[in-house]
Amino acid sequence: MPPSPAPPDARDQVLVDSVTCPHCWHTFRPDELHFIATSASLAFDHRLPGGGMRRFLPSQFTFMGDAVDPAGGTCTETACPDCHLKVPRLLTLRETFTVSMFGGPGTGKTYLLAAMMRMLADHLGHFAGLSRGEEGDEDGEGEKRRVASNWSEASFNYDR
Repeated sequence: MPPSPAPPDARDQVLVDSVTCPHCWHTFRPDELHFIATSASLAFDHRLPGGGMRRFLPSQFTFMGDAVDPAGGTCTETACPDCHLKVPRLLTLRETFTVSMFGGPGTGKTYLLAAMMRMLADHLGHFAGLSRGEEGDEDGEGEKRRVASNWSEASFNYDR
């Protein structure tokens, strides 16, 4: 069976000029983004505590734009080239604004974040396709919405 063609909008995507890792704040170009290997023979990354799957700069890609690891596995997950922690591939397509929050235990960091997510979902969701409770679609955005919604609901509705 021949591979399915790329979605029409995939050819029209424009990459951002730079990406900032939300974990280590390292700034890099989108073409420096590492992919996470899926082949069992590549199950060690020297920069991650305890190993983890190897991160690599790809040289081969599938028709759909996913990387092919050195052992032939198809890779869809990406990582920062500096800290090697997982980062969403979406960071290469959309401008982001990263904010670090810090404070002592019980000072409201999680509550503030949950409140901001709820406001985003309730008031801005229809502009960005982030409506809470909306079912998934073929490009995986629905799964991201469900994860954000579940996290927000758990943060607001848990009993102590």
